[in-house]
Amino acid sequence: MSRYDYKSLSPLDFEELTRDLLQAEWHVAMEAFKCGRDQGIDLRYAPLAGGTTIVQCKHYASSSISNLLSHLRSSELPKVERLRPQRYVLVTSLPLSPADKDKLIELFKPFILGPADVIGADDLNGLLSRHPDTSPS
Repeated sequence: MSRYDYKSLSPLDFEELTRDLLQAEWHVAMEAFKCGRDQGIDLRYAPLAGGTTIVQCKHYASSSISNLLSHLRSSELPKVERLRPQRYVLVTSLPLSPADKDKLIELFKPFILGPADVIGADDLNGLLSRHPDTSPS
């Protein structure tokens, strides 16, 4: 199995890879939006029956968990609280420990439903191994 560090991807490439992997894993079509101010929504799954899932992609491969947490607390949390999605999924190119995931879950409670809704670099590599037709650019 190949292990990617995602550093060579642009933020847009990272978003597109995330979209493709989640569509393959979840067997649903994800909405994607133009670049720029996204109001906290990079990807969305909003079936007619309701229950919106928002996916936020944070390309932080060359950064630290403390930088990611600081950014999320100051910039993304207020947006999520305004949006009030049924489910919020955070995807980052940063490798995460169990304690890192716990901090992110706590920050976005009750919108992140559990550890599976925090997807780090190692989780992305797992998705790539399950969906080999999808690969980083």
